[in-house]
Amino acid sequence: MDVNTTTSTGASSTATTVESGKTGFAALNADDFMKLLLTQLQNQDPSEPTSNEELLNQLSSMQSLASSIELGDTLKDIVSNQQLTDGAAFLGSYVTGDNDQNVAVDGVVDRVVMREGSAYLGIGEQEIPVRNVTQVNALFAQ
Repeated sequence: MDVNTTTSTGASSTATTVESGKTGFAALNADDFMKLLLTQLQNQDPSEPTSNEELLNQLSSMQSLASSIELGDTLKDIVSNQQLTDGAAFLGSYVTGDNDQNVAVDGVVDRVVMREGSAYLGIGEQEIPVRNVTQVNALFAQ
């Protein structure tokens, strides 16, 4: 679900689409910060303009915050990929665990899927989150 916010300054208006689940500063990107800075500069009091030092401090802070947001997104991707890799280690293993409805499920893992940022192990028609696995047994060829 996208959340649309509309801001208006003077005669111009802009609309920004925000990712679902993000609020506050986490919902802003570098373009948003530049728009805020330009709006501030356009609307500053001419009798008390922003000093160069203050402007550089603001730019530095915005760059740092934008880098932190980008790093956070990169770390989320790494964690997601690691969860998928961890789940792949269960392929072909006999596992026991609880599904999302706390119903016990056991069987041979035949697939791994990512859903809402979590890895799930597929056992026939059932799926259990990797975090709910309580036992793992290796299958040996006989």
